[in-house]
Amino acid sequence: MAAMNGKARPMLISLALGWLVLMLLLALFGGWFTAAATHLDLPHRLQPPVFFGGDGSYPLGTDELGRGMIARLIASIRISLLIGFAATCLGAAIGTSLGFLAAERRGWIEQAILALVDFQASLPFLIVALALLAIFGNSLGLFIVLMSLHGWERHARVARATALEANAQGYASAIRHLGAGRWRVYGLHILPNIAGPLIVSASLAFPEIVLLESGLSFLGLGVQPPLTSLGAMVGFGRDYLDIAPWILVQPSLVIVLTTLSVNLIGDWLRDRLDHRL
Repeated sequence: MAAMNGKARPMLISLALGWLVLMLLLALFGGWFTAAATHLDLPHRLQPPVFFGGDGSYPLGTDELGRGMIARLIASIRISLLIGFAATCLGAAIGTSLGFLAAERRGWIEQAILALVDFQASLPFLIVALALLAIFGNSLGLFIVLMSLHGWERHARVARATALEANAQGYASAIRHLGAGRWRVYGLHILPNIAGPLIVSASLAFPEIVLLESGLSFLGLGVQPPLTSLGAMVGFGRDYLDIAPWILVQPSLVIVLTTLSVNLIGDWLRDRLDHRL
């Protein structure tokens, strides 16, 4: 992105923003399609989309049970974005809180948090997630909490480094001398001033969580029926790749475009918000 010229960048960012706005609208107002996503129409099973020669009754075709692909995609987008957004926010909250605690409580507390960060970074998270889901079973709430544990150490590193930098500046010391408590200083003064790097960190974590959820759902350990997600659609579509490739291709395309859009916007935000660039 940094190597792209000034004319290409606004167009890419505009397209990425437009796609994310569309996904957000589908996630917010797609509840009307929830019932249609589970409606079976067996006589029309595996009907191709109109661009594959379909008759138009199902513009994007149907799956192996005759369910319309449009309704299935909208329902899957809602669940995948819910998991990605909720897990990203929860992970950012955990990491930022621990990063601030490490910056404020120097000594053994800071060393313990940094050791926990290094331990988390060294874990093969996918294997750990597979083991925990196999042991404890799965529910949407548990799955979101598990996804939030992916990447929190990145937020902790960013929060600690930026908080230490902010503490070295004069405004934090001046506010403390005025009698403000430490968490008031962090919450109302330091956090708004270092929000840029934290937003960029969260924007990079979001597509990773979406891809991780897709991978686990593809393996059958993610979102469970009757709920569906983009990764679950890809997992079911692999068995029909030869005779009905649209079942797999369409959710895969949504995953690629969504994660690419978030990455492009995250890179753009880094250039805009990082004062060191």
